[in-house]
Amino acid sequence: MKNMLAAIFLTALIAVGCNPAGKTVRKIILCGDDKLQIIKVPPRDSTDYQVVWEWHSAEGESTWGPNFTRRLRTLDDCKVVGDGKQVLVTSSGGGVFLLDIASRKPLFYTEAPNAHSADILPGGRILVALSSHPEGSSLELYDIQQPGKCLWRDSLTAAHGAVWMKEKERLYALGSILSPNGNKSVIRAYRLKDWDSPHPSLEETDRWSDLPSGGHDLTRINAGELIFSGSRGVYVIDATDGKIRPFEPLHNTRDIKSVNYIEKSKQLVYTKGEIRWWTHHVYSENPAWKLNVDSIHVYKVRIFE
Repeated sequence: MKNMLAAIFLTALIAVGCNPAGKTVRKIILCGDDKLQIIKVPPRDSTDYQVVWEWHSAEGESTWGPNFTRRLRTLDDCKVVGDGKQVLVTSSGGGVFLLDIASRKPLFYTEAPNAHSADILPGGRILVALSSHPEGSSLELYDIQQPGKCLWRDSLTAAHGAVWMKEKERLYALGSILSPNGNKSVIRAYRLKDWDSPHPSLEETDRWSDLPSGGHDLTRINAGELIFSGSRGVYVIDATDGKIRPFEPLHNTRDIKSVNYIEKSKQLVYTKGEIRWWTHHVYSENPAWKLNVDSIHVYKVRIFE
């Protein structure tokens, strides 16, 4: 009986992604080219990995047609949402879509020029950050049930990041601004407005300008702090008091394209623009590993939680 219980316990540990020593075996999701990959990585210093799921944009063509598929040749962000069951994807080629991982079916899609990031907002709505483009440099709001219909729009030069912080009930967006000292990054905070009406919108409540230039990625650390990458380093911003400090592990690291940090374990996973804007490497600290990924021109990586 004891042996049977031990076997059941061990099987349960493996099923949830842990080994008996309590080391979490994390998964990461990569995007680049027209592909998404979910990769299982080892908990210790190693270069081994296993691709456990892969998806190509052409798989959705029966839903959105060949013209939209062509917009998905340069996937540039992939956020796991919906309790790990869905992935929200943007493409600089001009599209955004929400994909069910298990069925591999699109749940939502719309054109969005030079889309660079997005996030899920309450009530089944999606906020998209559009980077530099004659019809971009903006934030756009959509409803999953009304694909193709923009509900609200605000200008934001070279928008690159969008993060919903449910604890603060705020949307934080990363972009650029011209200042007397040159091009600087800016982070804006927005609250939801008229959210239950037919005409929802977002209202700016705070702004941090004159941040280091080249703002590229924006992610959350905890309920009150965000991390963002600039062209010459990575920084933390306190969304409560607005204070900014260097993110020491990557403070002077240039051209960070994506950065993910888990405060409790201090695990750091990131990518750098090593070949123009993309790379064949994914880096991690705590635990330390470096993956050589030759099957995809990697743009961003996200920890799969």
